[in-house]
Amino acid sequence: MKKLLMAAFCVMIVNPVWADVKITEGWIKKPVGGVKNVAAFMTISNEGDEDIRLLSVNSSSSEMTHLHDVKVSDGVVRMVPMDSLTVRANSQAVLKMGGLHVMLKGMKEKLSSGDWIAIAFEFDDGTRVTKQFEVKAQQAMSAGM
Repeated sequence: MKKLLMAAFCVMIVNPVWADVKITEGWIKKPVGGVKNVAAFMTISNEGDEDIRLLSVNSSSSEMTHLHDVKVSDGVVRMVPMDSLTVRANSQAVLKMGGLHVMLKGMKEKLSSGDWIAIAFEFDDGTRVTKQFEVKAQQAMSAGM
């Protein structure tokens, strides 16, 4: 049994699947008034040699969590749900206001600046990453905070 555990441990050290995906610069836009839907923004980096796809996002703090993109058609701005997001090898996907983002619908508690929300990400290569995102006012983000 010890040999089996040691072999499994060595495989994890040599080839950690989670090491190629990094999620940084994450924050959640503070909702205004009684709005129960919020958006999360971040940079997802793929430091591996193969493309990966983000298959799902989830948060126990909201009723539903989805990937969204913002599209403009005939002067009308719409949020469009996405089934997945491909992050090319050795590249990044930047999720920012006015574009790609994670939409958290039906927040279970009122959010204030300084609160932290966990979001879980699942990729097609089996990588699972859970990150904490701070709720921030848009003005604070514009000021470089």
